[in-house]
Amino acid sequence: FYTDIANKTNYIYVTPDITAPYRVYRFAITDITTPTVYNHISITNSYQMALDPSRDLGSVVAQNNQCVEIFDLLTMSFVTTFNYTRGKYPWFDSSVPGGWGIAIDSKRGLLYVAVDCDTQLQEHRQYNVANLSRIAYIDNTVWGSAPCFNLGFVEVADGRAWFYEDDAGWIGGFDMTDLSWGSSYSVATVNCLRSLEYDASLHTAYFLDHGANGVPTYTGQV
Repeated sequence: FYTDIANKTNYIYVTPDITAPYRVYRFAITDITTPTVYNHISITNSYQMALDPSRDLGSVVAQNNQCVEIFDLLTMSFVTTFNYTRGKYPWFDSSVPGGWGIAIDSKRGLLYVAVDCDTQLQEHRQYNVANLSRIAYIDNTVWGSAPCFNLGFVEVADGRAWFYEDDAGWIGGFDMTDLSWGSSYSVATVNCLRSLEYDASLHTAYFLDHGANGVPTYTGQV
């Protein structure tokens, strides 16, 4: 459920599909019965999405797809894709790249992909997406453990990319200059976080957990 551009467009976005075909649904706030549907071009399994409110773009990543897919939130039409598996490691299995967490810094034109624990390389990757015709890899960091990153946002003030880790149950902030993470940038949570909303005007993110038994037991904010 995404409300990033609701104030200026009256649109909200929902990503309910856990089986094919994979789509994004857009609803007008004044009419939640009739959605406009965007069908993914390259995404073929469950996905995560992040919105760029400055350009009205959505970016989607999925664990078993090599590309991040970008589409127009207003026209609900395809814009472009880029392969986030290229680069650093020649032995990297691009058939199961593992991209699951995704966050966009619309102020600085940066996009972050965080890899899930189901794959062989747990890392964060950073890209410059200011020019969609020349998307450029910038940096990455690899974790020695096996974190399961998902549900991210970028704090507009300092550019830190925050991701929830769904096994350990915490949110961590990664510095935009070297992707370093420090203990000062974490918040204890309960496992199975299922919803996260970031309000740039308040510099605050709100989250709900799903609970070990499927019952929400904790809410929080950072």
